[in-house]
Amino acid sequence: PVDFWRTKHAVEQHLKASGLSWTILRPAAFMEMHAHELIGRSVMAGATAFIFGRGDRPMNFVAVRDVARLAVKAATDPALQGRTIEIGGPENLTQNEVAALYGRLCGREPKVRHIPPGALRVLAAVIGPIHPGVARIMRASIAAGSRDERWEARGLLREHPMAVTRLEDVARRFIAARPD
Repeated sequence: PVDFWRTKHAVEQHLKASGLSWTILRPAAFMEMHAHELIGRSVMAGATAFIFGRGDRPMNFVAVRDVARLAVKAATDPALQGRTIEIGGPENLTQNEVAALYGRLCGREPKVRHIPPGALRVLAAVIGPIHPGVARIMRASIAAGSRDERWEARGLLREHPMAVTRLEDVARRFIAARPD
């Protein structure tokens, strides 16, 4: 239902048909963007975090560094050629839980405002011509709010033993690095 996902699917199909060797990685939502930038940064600043929808559906977040480690392995291990590998983090959290986690780590009650899906549709239509990227995030949030975005890491870790990063560890790094 989202143009970004349709484009990614088309790219995957083109790559598979290209005759080149390939490995496709399908990461969950990046912690650094979907948890920190969209929610955690506002909580850290004592500002209002805007959550699209109710924020009560569990979803998976993955650290960029974990995806990078798997990408290096995929590029250097011939056994991974011709495979599609999903990667996510070790936990499934709601956006409300993300705000609460940042609030707990910062020692403050997070201020959260929920934007209902209907309002998101209207905002996406209005903002789309001005800022297509923000409109795309809004439409993706509407779609994600109605889908099961959870992911289980056991299969990945059984096949590719590696440490996967918890969101709390990423949040602690951002909090420790903030200028006070």
